[in-house]
Amino acid sequence: MIKNNIIGNTFLSLIYLCTFFILIVSITDVARAADTPDLIIQDITWTPTTPSLGDTVTFTVAIMNQGNGSSSSGYAHFYLDGSTSPLTYKSFTAIDAGGSTTTVSFTWNAQAGSHTFKAVVDKDNKITESDETNNEKTIT
Repeated sequence: MIKNNIIGNTFLSLIYLCTFFILIVSITDVARAADTPDLIIQDITWTPTTPSLGDTVTFTVAIMNQGNGSSSSGYAHFYLDGSTSPLTYKSFTAIDAGGSTTTVSFTWNAQAGSHTFKAVVDKDNKITESDETNNEKTIT
């Protein structure tokens, strides 16, 4: 009987220890998610709005941090017509938490036809974010 009680008490202690460990891990994960940035491409604008062939078009991209923690500086990459090689990339400075934004701009010489531009912020996931899946926006 004594042997069973010791095993029983040891087993109960192990359950309490495991439960406590799981609780600590869960609290740590929630705290980490609560103070991480979440970068998105908020908007892409261009001027002139109706360019002609050969015009220099200036694209301005608004990058927003909708997370609860500040982001470090990083890069935004820009792609043309589905290319896997970036047309260009621009650095951006750290962005404060809670909806703060920064903008980056680049120019492009207008070509004939309709084109698709894609902007991707932190494409290499160098900035730890609460959501790594919402970092791009495409316009035509």
